[in-house]
Amino acid sequence: MVLTASSLKRNETTTPKFPPPPRKAQNKSAFLLSDAFTTHPSANTTSASKSLSKAQAPRLARQVIERKFSAFGGRKVQWGADDSLVAVFNDPLKAVQCAKDIQNALPGTAANGSQIVLKLGLSAGQPVNKKGDFFKDVISCAHRLSIIAPDGHILVCSFLRQLCKKDFFCEGISSIKLLTRTEEEFLFKVFDIVEKNLSNCLFSLDTLCNLVCVSRPQLYRKITSLTGQSPNNFIRALRMQKAMFLLKQKSWGISEIAYQVGFNTPSYFAKCFLDKYGCTPSDFVRTS
Repeated sequence: MVLTASSLKRNETTTPKFPPPPRKAQNKSAFLLSDAFTTHPSANTTSASKSLSKAQAPRLARQVIERKFSAFGGRKVQWGADDSLVAVFNDPLKAVQCAKDIQNALPGTAANGSQIVLKLGLSAGQPVNKKGDFFKDVISCAHRLSIIAPDGHILVCSFLRQLCKKDFFCEGISSIKLLTRTEEEFLFKVFDIVEKNLSNCLFSLDTLCNLVCVSRPQLYRKITSLTGQSPNNFIRALRMQKAMFLLKQKSWGISEIAYQVGFNTPSYFAKCFLDKYGCTPSDFVRTS
């Protein structure tokens, strides 16, 4: 199981580096990911603190997560693909307990008045895939789930759902969603299509509907039910996350990044970024 939380390390390879496995490694491991937990400034914070709280991941919250990893026997994985904390657990039950404990331990509001939004993805599977890649498929699944998960929720893959009893997942927590195989396949198909079209400003819901072979009402109902967002907001959220990653690299200008994530104009991109993260892209680059 893998847990990821926003903390990008620039110039790192995207290949995860694993600590040595325990002597009695099991056939299946679980991964918990807590993706991009963003902070939404409350109305009583100043403009300066708003920008700073959005531009920097809550360090204390990250420390809490890392302590929970250790407490539940998780091994932290070095992850440079984005701002995520990742841990692998040999016992799927421990991974689930860790995810639930992290949600209970982190307050909804940080000391600076900002709201902490934590999104967790849980997956499980074989350590090595057919190509010989170490945990690649399982981490990829958990990472996607953490991105797709509704704000403040834990999203669990269909295979891990089969490994653990449903009552165990839901005990003591309501913000957890267990995917069926059909739901997971649908979400990942949508995710793949949107990800391939992030830079396409002409990409529309009609195009998406045609590619996944559903009507607009069906698309709206399914995506809203599984992610807590409308299809338009879901697509915009993926674009904003990609933009956040590119801005932290500081390798492109803001206008160039706007076009890379499918916006016609840098001004509209800046407006959407401000709505999402509480600061403008230029403020974010300056404070990150």
